[in-house]
Amino acid sequence: MSRAYSIVHLDIARKYFSPEQLHAFIDCLSENSIDQLELYFSDNQGFRLAVDDMVFNVNGVSYDLSKALGDGITDGTSGMTPDGSGKYLSAAEMTDIINYASEKNVEIVPAFDMPGHMGAILQYYPQFCYKAGDEQSVTSLDFISPEAIDFSLAVFDRYVSFFATNGCRHFNAVCDEVALEMGGIERIYNDGRLEQLINYITKLVGIIKDHEMVPRIFNDALYYGNDPAYDTDSSAEVCYCIPSGGSASGIAKTHPMINGSTDLFWVMGVPDWQVDIQRIRSFKQELFSDGSTAKTAGNMLCFWCDKANAMTGEEFLSAAAPLINAFGKKLEKYNQKMSVRHDGVCSSPYYKGCPCPRECPLHGRCCDCVHHHIDERIEAGEPAENTDWLVECMKLAHEGRFEEIYVHKNES
Repeated sequence: MSRAYSIVHLDIARKYFSPEQLHAFIDCLSENSIDQLELYFSDNQGFRLAVDDMVFNVNGVSYDLSKALGDGITDGTSGMTPDGSGKYLSAAEMTDIINYASEKNVEIVPAFDMPGHMGAILQYYPQFCYKAGDEQSVTSLDFISPEAIDFSLAVFDRYVSFFATNGCRHFNAVCDEVALEMGGIERIYNDGRLEQLINYITKLVGIIKDHEMVPRIFNDALYYGNDPAYDTDSSAEVCYCIPSGGSASGIAKTHPMINGSTDLFWVMGVPDWQVDIQRIRSFKQELFSDGSTAKTAGNMLCFWCDKANAMTGEEFLSAAAPLINAFGKKLEKYNQKMSVRHDGVCSSPYYKGCPCPRECPLHGRCCDCVHHHIDERIEAGEPAENTDWLVECMKLAHEGRFEEIYVHKNES
């Protein structure tokens, strides 16, 4: 099995972080062997990245999005607020951040949320807001209107192009919580519009692929009601966070999965939703928020800034550092375990001692998962014919209790 990458997601939309603060954050990720920093730069509460040309000409009409940069709208229901700074990152500053991260072996993954969470932009273009009956969303784009679709795709394409030109390999279109204040995905499904939303998501995925990047989205709209008809291009990695319709194990049949479990959420200003070190240590990499299990292409620790003025940038960096350290260690151990699992024919010389039935899909994994450790014990002087420890570990592996194999080894 290939190495699962570690991802830290940072909300730089609701709260502005300076280039210096982001450099310090990248240093922390690098020191803890984190593979990717996902920068979420657009939301209802803020649109905080400018590209060199912010004027978009679509179907003969010009739209100047520079007026949307900086702070967005306040959500009176949830209490989510922009930080009030009015600040945003320039294209040159983002290019510098990407290059700095690359020097530190950290990949920047941009995240531009569409068609939901677009309130910071749509406050200036209400004609493109989603409508259902007499209701109109202030946060979500009308993914049915041809004019709204053309407008959004033109904006999206230019941002994807910017990051592709700067050497980024992944791009997250997010696609979560569409028209949430109007009932979200459930309402969209009940109104018979989910297929149209899936079609729109597929257009976003296609733009990312056209720029030779790996597409990434959140799970919200996929496999709704566990119906595989509601699906998009299988090349899209799926970040499974809040359960919404389809199960993680179902979506995993057609997509690489990233476990962005809500158990790994840290939300600024919401103490009851701030992951701690103990929860990171007990986190199960292949157990998703809906309770189902699946192989993972990666695991993601998310820092959201819902109440952006709850702390300063420096205070945030101090709070985040020990969590990132624990997350890095957790993922390192996970990848060590996964490196000795395989799906092919078992090559272990202790194959005959495996208690699993030969047809068991875990049979080969059980043997090879502990083969490395058995060799270590033999090299340390333990008699080669003593296979009691091997058999015990294979039983644990057969039950999917891979964590306990290592505990058993260390305690033996």
